[in-house]
Amino acid sequence: MPPGPPAAPRWCGCRGTSRARSSRCSTWPRRGEWDSSPGWARWQATGRTLGLVGFGLIARTVVRLLAGFRMRVIACDPHVDADVLRTLGAEPVSLGDLLRRSDFVSLHCPLTPATRHLLGAEAFAAMKPGALLVNTSRGGVLDETALVAALRRGTIAGAALDVLEREPPPADHPLLALDNVLVSPHVAAFAAGFEERFWQASIGVITALPAETPAATWSKADKEWTNLTLDFRGGLER
Repeated sequence: MPPGPPAAPRWCGCRGTSRARSSRCSTWPRRGEWDSSPGWARWQATGRTLGLVGFGLIARTVVRLLAGFRMRVIACDPHVDADVLRTLGAEPVSLGDLLRRSDFVSLHCPLTPATRHLLGAEAFAAMKPGALLVNTSRGGVLDETALVAALRRGTIAGAALDVLEREPPPADHPLLALDNVLVSPHVAAFAAGFEERFWQASIGVITALPAETPAATWSKADKEWTNLTLDFRGGLER
């Protein structure tokens, strides 16, 4: 089986803020501290629910890589048939249902006019208080002002972000000051052999598409994500 997209194992490596907490834990013995109590360890994957917003190649690879953790996987993608989701190990759900049920919410959707700020204050309020948010897609999918507020209030427990709306961010960006946030500088795709695989994949896509396909495809995609967004924002109670 060919290797999956590098962003997928990167997601598995930075799952929530547990990595950041583990890093801080490793400094305790150097400071003469030895706290062996389990209270600092707040998250585990086994038996938890993972919600995938978007179900393309990266999200599907995440499902394969996490199979050993025996997580429940639910997914929302207006472009993927429900039977395909089930076949690949994910339960098809609405966006509102995904937010309410997930312990981990991972974003894998494109940034279009319809998905800009797809998750904002209303979405964060719908999530579990102990939920973790992972974004390796595009920064604009999140309303960062609403995210900062949700993290400060404890509306959600933490976030792991490989992408931001403005890159690089200003030094005083409020997300960088929060200890329940892990930020990396848009490097999730980088791995050994990345450039070679990137150009091979790009050439394959270009040669496979008829000349008239891109405009029609993106128009249809934007319309479907718009419908999903309107359905979510208009009916969280459903």
